[in-house]
Amino acid sequence: MIKVVILGGGYGGIYALRQLVKNHNIKITLVDKNTFHNLQPEVYDLIANKSNIADVTIDLTTLCYGLKHDYLEFKNTRAEDIHFDKQTVYTSEKESIAYDYLIIATGSRTRFPKNLKNLK
Repeated sequence: MIKVVILGGGYGGIYALRQLVKNHNIKITLVDKNTFHNLQPEVYDLIANKSNIADVTIDLTTLCYGLKHDYLEFKNTRAEDIHFDKQTVYTSEKESIAYDYLIIATGSRTRFPKNLKNLK
């Protein structure tokens, strides 16, 4: 059985997960430090009182359970280290997760140049 580890339960990780669950011969492990994914574009409606927190949040545990895949596991932990030569992810819980394929979908962070005042 092929083992796939997905680091990150954001847009990229969830998209990859939804594609991979179509094949029931893959063992999938989703790793994220949070138990949820915020739908950032929807937050504006929350701020404007047009929606509630449930409308802008995806619970990763519930998502994984709902996909009904026999070999899907969600780990609510932080990936601390990756040993590419050993094909292993090490978590903050001192756990090692072996993989055949690794998807790194940890998102991005906006860089605000210091020379542009008030940009944040």
